[in-house]
Amino acid sequence: MDGVYDADPNTTPDARRYVQLTYAEALAKDIRVMDASAFVLAGEQHVLMHVFDAAATGAMRAICEGQDIGTRIQAGE
Repeated sequence: MDGVYDADPNTTPDARRYVQLTYAEALAKDIRVMDASAFVLAGEQHVLMHVFDAAATGAMRAICEGQDIGTRIQAGE
């Protein structure tokens, strides 16, 4: 998977990728990228998480260069 989607893109052709979410939004939308308690802990520690396809050639570099790849999850304000 190359990010967090509003539905399973394998079964829902019009599924849309989130560019950015807060931890609170991810919990409210029941996003299951990782365990809910891990979301809470990461949010409390203000950890920026980036969900992307780590096997995709050049993806990590592209993210570091600021390209819009994957989904950023961060603490809300």
